[in-house]
Amino acid sequence: MRRLSEQHFMLLLSFLTAIGLWLYVTLTRAPVEFGTPKSVAVIPTIVGRPASGYSVVGLDVFPQTVNLSGNPARLAIVESVITEPVNIEGAIQDVVQEVSVVTPIGLTASKRIQVSVQIAPTMAVTLIAGVRIEVSNVPSGAVAEVEPKTIQVRVKGPISVLSQLGPEDFLARVDGDVQEGRRRVKVVIESPQQVELLRVMPAEVVVTVRKGG
Repeated sequence: MRRLSEQHFMLLLSFLTAIGLWLYVTLTRAPVEFGTPKSVAVIPTIVGRPASGYSVVGLDVFPQTVNLSGNPARLAIVESVITEPVNIEGAIQDVVQEVSVVTPIGLTASKRIQVSVQIAPTMAVTLIAGVRIEVSNVPSGAVAEVEPKTIQVRVKGPISVLSQLGPEDFLARVDGDVQEGRRRVKVVIESPQQVELLRVMPAEVVVTVRKGG
């Protein structure tokens, strides 16, 4: 009977020890803390380059902020997050993607982000010299001369278009329907499509009209 009592005592002691340890761990274990969600800025990550002759002309992020939640200590030091990469390699038109944000360990984000990258032809400005002037509306029986005979034009447009332009692609006209003698006349320019005329040099030329023969 004494030996059986000792066995019971040891079992009881083991049980009480286990209960004590469970209570200790349960009551003293620190709870997982979740701080108040924090709104931080979203910075898009863009990789790659548009196709030759194209450029990035705009960048939109929606929403521009995202709520983070999690460990308060980590929340306190985070002011912004980046997105997953948006690849624009070889793009010739706008790229729109919905991506997640990259959050630090211990934090989670509230939503996904839409990143819009605006792509457009690269614009340039160039000077085209040697544009010949035509005289129109010359009176019957008269002869018109213009000085100088050629002009320069400064234009703006897509670099892929400007690189193919020459003086023959522009039409310069002056009105020769004037009285005999010398007059200063404004030059009128017709430019190719997608090309914006910035300046004509000179803007006026001298037209001399005299009788023919």
